[in-house]
Amino acid sequence: AIDVWVRVHPGTITWETTKDTTGVVAFAADARYKPADKNPYSATSGDSQTYTRTHKVTLVDLDPATLYHYQLQGEERNGKLGLSVDRTFRTVPQRPAFTSVRVQSTAEETAVVSWSTTIAAEGVIEFTNMVTTEKKSQGDPQVKKTHEIILIGLAPRTQYRGIITAKTEDDVIVRSQPFLFKTGE
Repeated sequence: AIDVWVRVHPGTITWETTKDTTGVVAFAADARYKPADKNPYSATSGDSQTYTRTHKVTLVDLDPATLYHYQLQGEERNGKLGLSVDRTFRTVPQRPAFTSVRVQSTAEETAVVSWSTTIAAEGVIEFTNMVTTEKKSQGDPQVKKTHEIILIGLAPRTQYRGIITAKTEDDVIVRSQPFLFKTGE
């Protein structure tokens, strides 16, 4: 094996070798990894010209929330090739962001709230009556980028504070900034 130690931060792999070698990482997403093939990896990245004992390779265009297989490859100046065993890492899921949160309209006991996220997610609005501090919530279990919910059972002429929680299919959870609205008469 060519590696003395390996550190993986999804997207960047660093390792040291006991001798000066080149440093290349062969890699493939799990769905494209073919362990029975002579070369089971679909891509390579690194430096095949520079000889050193410390290597750092940054992999680009990786898919989020994906398991990747990789192998460290190094060649000594005499042409001797060293290969590590197959290893894996998982990239982190994408984190959604709120692109808009709007109170579309209010009535005596209702309010219409809409929001959009950069990644499809389900959503729940927690709303608090600012007079009584009573908390309620209503949600939309559909995983999508744009949501609209009619909040019901509100008190007339009352200020409310709302916060939206979005949850992606990869279980990434984000919360919106608080927003205020007041019901009509």
